[in-house]
Amino acid sequence: MKFNKQILFAISACICLGQVSISIAVAQQATASQRPLYFIENRGQYDEQIKYRVQGVSGTVSLTQSEIIFSFLKKVEAPATTADSVSTNSPTSSQLIFSCKFKDANQKAKLIVSKKLPGRVNYYVGPQENWLENVPVAEELVYKDLYDGVDLQVGLLNGSPNFKFLVDKTANPSKMGFSYAGIDKLTLGDENSLIVSTAFGEFHEPLPAIYYKTEGALIPITADFSIKDDFTLEMNIKNKKEIE
Repeated sequence: MKFNKQILFAISACICLGQVSISIAVAQQATASQRPLYFIENRGQYDEQIKYRVQGVSGTVSLTQSEIIFSFLKKVEAPATTADSVSTNSPTSSQLIFSCKFKDANQKAKLIVSKKLPGRVNYYVGPQENWLENVPVAEELVYKDLYDGVDLQVGLLNGSPNFKFLVDKTANPSKMGFSYAGIDKLTLGDENSLIVSTAFGEFHEPLPAIYYKTEGALIPITADFSIKDDFTLEMNIKNKKEIE
């Protein structure tokens, strides 16, 4: 997900004394040398409901069984003080948390890795018995059978979650949709985008792509997207009969 000013996130890893530290660079334009973000498997370093997380300095994207949770921090300057008061002028932080829930989804769907990455992350925090080493990371995940005959592929593009629905020909994809909580409203933007309005401003993300799965190929499906009650993104498949 990206700000309307097209702020892009890039990640760089620094290995020092056997510890891995991850830093997020925020820039107006990404360069070829910047590395993409990745999904970190939960091996006990996060809340148990979280399966994978994308970790940044100023925010996280957490994937659970039934939803994706976005959390961001923004620095807020301390209020001005009077001549008689003492202040260090230290900035404080404001937090934004909102979620994207899979509408009417299968609660028994499995979140699995579809594309592994060779890197690992180590956590040396607190007592040694709490340290974690060689935590796997992934480039792409899939919610298997999120709906009957429908998988949801989740990748990352310019710091934003990138969704692809993969639909069997025998499936009925009419239930597919996302319900948001903790936001002001949803609107459809130009160039196939979804605008998420929040207390921190507007976030722009690409609309999901939808494909029929066939032997050896994926066939794009045209869909009409609509917003219901300001908070739910719904999808209506247009060319299902043509594919069949």
